[in-house]
Amino acid sequence: MSGSSKTPIYGPEPWATRNKTVWSYWDLWFGVVALADYDGDLDELTVAIEEGGRLSGGGTAEAKLSHLDDLRRRMAQAGIDAQTLVAGEGTDPKIRAKARAKVLKQALYPRDMTEPMWHPPRERLYERALHGRWSLFPVSPEPFYERLCNGLGEGFRSKGQTFKLARRLGAAIERIDRTTANRAADRLTARRALVAWCYRAMERCDDSYGVIGELARDALIGYATLSYEPAGIAGPDWCEDLCELLAWEDWGLLHRHETRPFTQLQGQLAEHAERFMLRSQTSYAPTVFATRPTRPFRTSLTCTSPPGG
Repeated sequence: MSGSSKTPIYGPEPWATRNKTVWSYWDLWFGVVALADYDGDLDELTVAIEEGGRLSGGGTAEAKLSHLDDLRRRMAQAGIDAQTLVAGEGTDPKIRAKARAKVLKQALYPRDMTEPMWHPPRERLYERALHGRWSLFPVSPEPFYERLCNGLGEGFRSKGQTFKLARRLGAAIERIDRTTANRAADRLTARRALVAWCYRAMERCDDSYGVIGELARDALIGYATLSYEPAGIAGPDWCEDLCELLAWEDWGLLHRHETRPFTQLQGQLAEHAERFMLRSQTSYAPTVFATRPTRPFRTSLTCTSPPGG
């Protein structure tokens, strides 16, 4: 392994080819630990990484679990198990020691990370919540979203700059309402695009004064309470999109307004929302941690003084 090489091995580099598939050093290390400590059971290894994440913080563990999920999928496609993947390399004490340290103990630096580590399930689900169901709208929110991005920008704002941004955003909202007043489908989708833009703005702005949060709260409640039926979108589609939006709002926008977005969820639609949320919780709970993997997620995995490989 890397012990005999002058070039450090960080993990994403190709390690070997098995069953016409290229495997990385991370794949080797996960396989070695699974065999050495968990009799090749990737489910038990998953639990061990989860437990470690609860003790040290979820970011690094979440990234490793994402790679492990991807490794499990690739192994199934190749028709091999951990024993076949490792092919005897796990008997070397040095390899075992390094694999245990990498998989169970060490933090991650950007150079260490594979593509699945950069994009864990939580990040993909967050992206889907923002815009993954836009194709279901009779009129796509995408053009309205792009218009907001082009007009307001997507850069960082300090807390002092958020007042100006809030004024510009308020003017943009007035224009949206004015230009879509007589077109129900456009009005709904424009409001939906506004919510997505506000979510992104909350990520990249220092909103210590709360001015962006106030506009984001009003945008979210305004969209949720705007009648969807005149826009022509199916009730269950609108409901699921709204449920995902609400599930991924973690800035406290709805403090003291927790029930306001649910005014249209009544009767069968309320039952549908309950089934959808319970089904989603069951499907994603094993790989979802308490921290959001939006752009700040990468920062949380970046250490200031990385050690040697």
